[in-house]
Amino acid sequence: MEFNLETIFWISAVVGSTFFILKTAAMFLGMGDQFNIDIDDGSDLHGLDNAGAIIAFKFLSLTGITTFLMMFGWGGLVAIKQYQLSLAAAVILAIVIGVIAVLIIAMVFKYAMKLHSGGAEFSEKDIIGLSAEVYSRIPVEGTGRIQINVGGLIREMDASSAEGIEIASHQKVEVVSLLSPDTVSVKVLPTEK
Repeated sequence: MEFNLETIFWISAVVGSTFFILKTAAMFLGMGDQFNIDIDDGSDLHGLDNAGAIIAFKFLSLTGITTFLMMFGWGGLVAIKQYQLSLAAAVILAIVIGVIAVLIIAMVFKYAMKLHSGGAEFSEKDIIGLSAEVYSRIPVEGTGRIQINVGGLIREMDASSAEGIEIASHQKVEVVSLLSPDTVSVKVLPTEK
């Protein structure tokens, strides 16, 4: 097969689309972190304003690269196949379409970040000593699930037994420590007489 510009457009379109679809599906399945291979986290972009930092960040992220490749490839193929543009015009149009797509994705991320609520975030001091109810049995070793009211929001979290005993469902417990952002250690609350 002759390696020409059309082949480059096809490779870009297929590779970009494949990674874009995989990353989107992973985000919907709660596995977005599996594909978060960002080259730059934006932390060294202090001199830029918020929009500029996000746009620069998206150009250097896997999302930005796959979006650019996907739209560069499909834009170039449409320019050649549908509009019969010259190769130079097709490349310029493909680059413009790719850049515009990345800018649109960056702006979507900018507005999505504005929708972020800090209400569900908490620190160790906010949760230690709170009472909760076991939602799913906590085994001697391993974790179960609890429901806990943190800042007026009911959260479900993984929980392990601080006392090394099995804790049945619907048992009242107290949070002893925060093991990770989503896992706590609990002890059984004494039953009221």
